[in-house]
Amino acid sequence: MLLDLRLPVSALVVLCLIPAAVRWWSGRALARRLDDPLLPERLQAHARRNIHALWTVIVFAILLGGYRHLLWSLPLMLITRMAAAYPLRRALYDESWTLASYVMTTLRLFVAIAGFWLLLAATPILASAAGSLDWIAALALGAVLFVLHDRSADVFRRLVRSQALTDDALLARFRAIAAASHAAQPRFELIDLRGGAIANAVALGSLRGSSVLYTDTLLRLLDADEAAAITAHEIAHLEYYDTRRLQWLWRITSGLIAAALCASMLPRLIPELSLLMLAAGWVMALVMTLGWIARDKQRNETASDLRGLELCGNAEALIQALTKIHVFARVPRRWDTQTEAMASHPSLARRIRAIREAAGAAHAPAIPQPETVRGADGRISITFDVDRLHWQESEGVTHVLSYAHLMELRVYARTMSATRLVAVERGGRRWEVALDASEAARAQAILDRVDTRLSEPVAQSHALPLLHVASALVAICAMWAGQIIVAIVALVAAIKPTPVSFAAVGGTALAGVAILGRDALATGTLNSPWQALLLAAVGIGLVFGAWWKRETDESRTSKWAISALAVLTALSLVLIVTRAWTAVGLYQASVAFPAATILPFALAAAMACQSRRAWRRAVVPVAAVGLLAGVAGSGTFLHAFGRDPFLVGGPRLTIEPLTGSPVADFTIPMSAADLRLSPSGKRIAVLTSRAPMGIVTTFAVGAPGNELTPIPANDLVFLDDERVLTLTADGANAFVREVRVGTRATEWEHRIENLTAGRLAFRRESNRWLVTGSSFDGQLVSVEARLGSPDVQRREWTTADRYGWADAWALEGDTALLARKQFDLDAIGSGALGSTLTLLLSHIPTRLTRIGPAGTIDVATSQLDTTCSDRVFDAARLVCMAFDGKRTHLFVFEPSDTAPRPVGSIGGHFLSYRPSAGGWINGWLNDDWLASTQLAIDIESRRAISLPRDLAAHELTVWGHVAATLTHLGTSTRVRFYRLDAGGDQKSAAR
Repeated sequence: MLLDLRLPVSALVVLCLIPAAVRWWSGRALARRLDDPLLPERLQAHARRNIHALWTVIVFAILLGGYRHLLWSLPLMLITRMAAAYPLRRALYDESWTLASYVMTTLRLFVAIAGFWLLLAATPILASAAGSLDWIAALALGAVLFVLHDRSADVFRRLVRSQALTDDALLARFRAIAAASHAAQPRFELIDLRGGAIANAVALGSLRGSSVLYTDTLLRLLDADEAAAITAHEIAHLEYYDTRRLQWLWRITSGLIAAALCASMLPRLIPELSLLMLAAGWVMALVMTLGWIARDKQRNETASDLRGLELCGNAEALIQALTKIHVFARVPRRWDTQTEAMASHPSLARRIRAIREAAGAAHAPAIPQPETVRGADGRISITFDVDRLHWQESEGVTHVLSYAHLMELRVYARTMSATRLVAVERGGRRWEVALDASEAARAQAILDRVDTRLSEPVAQSHALPLLHVASALVAICAMWAGQIIVAIVALVAAIKPTPVSFAAVGGTALAGVAILGRDALATGTLNSPWQALLLAAVGIGLVFGAWWKRETDESRTSKWAISALAVLTALSLVLIVTRAWTAVGLYQASVAFPAATILPFALAAAMACQSRRAWRRAVVPVAAVGLLAGVAGSGTFLHAFGRDPFLVGGPRLTIEPLTGSPVADFTIPMSAADLRLSPSGKRIAVLTSRAPMGIVTTFAVGAPGNELTPIPANDLVFLDDERVLTLTADGANAFVREVRVGTRATEWEHRIENLTAGRLAFRRESNRWLVTGSSFDGQLVSVEARLGSPDVQRREWTTADRYGWADAWALEGDTALLARKQFDLDAIGSGALGSTLTLLLSHIPTRLTRIGPAGTIDVATSQLDTTCSDRVFDAARLVCMAFDGKRTHLFVFEPSDTAPRPVGSIGGHFLSYRPSAGGWINGWLNDDWLASTQLAIDIESRRAISLPRDLAAHELTVWGHVAATLTHLGTSTRVRFYRLDAGGDQKSAAR
């Protein structure tokens, strides 16, 4: 298929390796900067960039490889990313395990943590892979999920290979803490990483008995008091997950398993339901449910810190333990407010502050005397005092910022680039200054002593993680539905997540759905109904979710996003306006550049989330601009105001799929570039290769299934089952020959002088052959004669002018009707801008010109994207296909006509790609941006036949009452014949 963008497996493998390559390459530079005081911040930026790369590749892998390939492509991405992180981990943590041990242990940890939820998310796709046995596969998966769920704690312990803790002194302290709590006495177990280095502990709550697990790295890192403090924190988690709460979670998870089984059965109830959309909708529902369950996760972490303090009674030990874990893991003490709002734990600075306040302890030692950090440009200086900082922008201009009114004060660092000191007030005002390396290190040390004095951040946003997932889902659905602009905005929002960017995604999604609906009205069919439905639902959710969280979005990124959207919207409208001198031009520009419709809605949705009333007042006029641009691209607008001679009427053609059993099925030992049939269908001619102009190609001719006879020719037409007419180019001359198929004997030949790019036709009703082409001095040449007659007639017409050469022509006596594409240079002028915009937004106009005894007359000129063929009726009539942007209008033009004769119209862009004859035109219909449909249309009967994708064929061609499909098998080609009756019904018969 011409527009089928599906990648071969080898290319998909390369695509899946990109996240690993990005992770390995950026990790090499970080491994050389282990002494950098900003290494934790750089590692955080490194991780964020790699996650963005991973999600981007996953989206493109789904679109270009198909969702079924996720069963192996997603594990390949994850495993190779794990392996790519190995060199950096060894440098950071001085690990001694081998690469194989690291990968296997990491995989076991990954499966232990996320395996159940990934299997639950993939259940509909895995069940569908079983085909007709999907219900059995779904029940089997449900049984496995239920067992894993019921024994989740035991499965986790087995996967991480935990063992009983044998240190009696520690066990005594841990059990004493558990005894003082309200939780049942848990098991205390150790995870031996065998050369790995992960400092962590986890509380496993279970109705079958709870556990607390420690990695060996953690217990080596902490002293006894610190280990007891961490244990108190984990025991506090077990108190929270008491029997009542665990039973509640058990029922919810069981309901999710049942929902997954029901989702697996939906394709049986709704056959037209896209499995991709089903999987995307199910994953979205699952993520939203899990997000709702974990909505209080960060608050619970703080509560567990405070309850752990009560159980251990040692605030400094708890603070030291948390600090050691963060330092060892290279996790920053301070996060930006957006990262902290979406994290499962508060930042270390916030946790230390909460612990000290609960313990009634004083803050960390104050700065003995003010310390000053200078910006990289030397103009700005920041002086840190005991309870405030002085931000001096220039001499005499100093701003005093109290720590108690700052909700963010940190050093921002990317993976390798320069660093910046960032301060954000509670009202949203932002202060930034670039720092050089030495000043950044000093600032980092100063912030460690003052960060616990900052204000509490704004209320945590539980909606942002869900909006992030929804934005990624919009990207997948939009690209699958062909809405590239929507997908780009969604991917950018997933990388830079803010309420404003999510609102913009919602606006683009709704605008994309409106465009899909508009196009469905024009074409008569909606190609992506489920994608459109999901886009609409998620788009509405994004707009309302972003509006709900609008008060938390005062970041500089959001203001830049709105400014960028405004600029891009203005540019898109300028591109549209430059083509608005005709209604057809305005329509074509709107269709060719949908950003002019989509971006205003994105801008309007983003402005609706702003606190300033002036921004919100502009929402309606901005959205109205997008609405007008969308209306200009509708078929209603085109047919109401458009004036174009090729906008002809005619019925909508009904497409019938090719059905029945083949009457012949055989394989030819060559790659067929073209196939032609004799009038009865008993002989075939196969063009074995395409060749440049002037080089003789070879046709293989014979009975289907038998050995084929090679006949050199540039063009070939069957006279009957035993004879063919060939045209062969030889320098400045061409030869027409009648050849016997079996013996390859030439019955007669005629030499045509001064001819190039010749085309051969045979008009059976008059028994005349016809050769047309161009002479070397720019004339259109026609040479014809009755078959077997020496009386040959040659005609010539002058066609060359400043607009180029003709593409197709129809001849009737001394009259020639020419069709050619050309730019109307007088209309667009000679300016570079006008020419560029015309190339971007306009199709090349098509002009029909009649040349005859009365002179040269311009019959019609159209702005529509039009192609014409003179092969369908042997150069007696032109068959033209005019694409208005959504539908293709087919019409016939004879040399004596003054207006086109409509045949009908069809939704999508129909193009002819191979020689056609006998009233049939063969080609493809581009009705889906990812793929195309092979199609053949009978111009006389208005019958259209398509090649179903389940036939697994690559090409369709119809000659007379025989349809032939070609399937390319490397160096051979499989050919199947289907018999078509004259009434329109397809027959199948034994060969």
